[in-house]
Amino acid sequence: MDSIVSFKNVSVFIDSKVALDDVSFDVEKGEKFFIMGSDGSGKSTVLRALTHLVNFQEGEIFVFGKNIKKLSRTDLVELRKKFGFVFQEGGLADALTIRENLMLPLRYHSIYSDDLIPNVAEELLAMVGMQDYCEHYPSELNLPMKKKVGIARALTMNPELVLYDDPSLNLSGLPRRKLEEHVIWLHDRLKVTSIIASTNIDFTKRDADKLLILNKGKAIGFGSISELEAGSDEKIKNFLKTGNLAKIF
Repeated sequence: MDSIVSFKNVSVFIDSKVALDDVSFDVEKGEKFFIMGSDGSGKSTVLRALTHLVNFQEGEIFVFGKNIKKLSRTDLVELRKKFGFVFQEGGLADALTIRENLMLPLRYHSIYSDDLIPNVAEELLAMVGMQDYCEHYPSELNLPMKKKVGIARALTMNPELVLYDDPSLNLSGLPRRKLEEHVIWLHDRLKVTSIIASTNIDFTKRDADKLLILNKGKAIGFGSISELEAGSDEKIKNFLKTGNLAKIF
């Protein structure tokens, strides 16, 4: 298989504190790659480091075969066009309608002619079931709706790699399950590679091809769910049962 993302002994220090500590892993093309850990474990830092939104002081990160630290600013901008980034709360611009939130990146990158852009935005919204809310503002939507629009916006560049920063955070019950199922449906339909930071062990065990477990910035487990469950580390096994690192480590 082809590695889309490769972390090699990566460390990140933020305000003199260790955010990632000598982390290594590979993500293969087409995988549903999950990252789990308690708050502050480094899940979001992994996503931001591989897009070079935060600096990493040690190690190397390769994305689509390119060493991102050696890229010029122009080449890095071009590489990021292959990413879609889904923020926890949707990350929408409050002053813009839902349609306008999607039209903004489409216009900025000049992918389509101006007359086609509104239709493209509506088609993307239809993929997440939000086509009837084009003229609404983010303040008029509930949290699951905002998250769906955030996913649609992440797809505007037709990305090969989609990064999800805990997409079902602060949801529960049926809304959480439906959003998670939609993430997987889009992964399968669009044939992308997905990296999903998550705090929901049920979601992870149900859908992960590979799982990276972080604790205080360190990688303490990596592999498929079956490999980790069959391993000798009892703490990892307990985590896979409970989803709660804080009570185990």
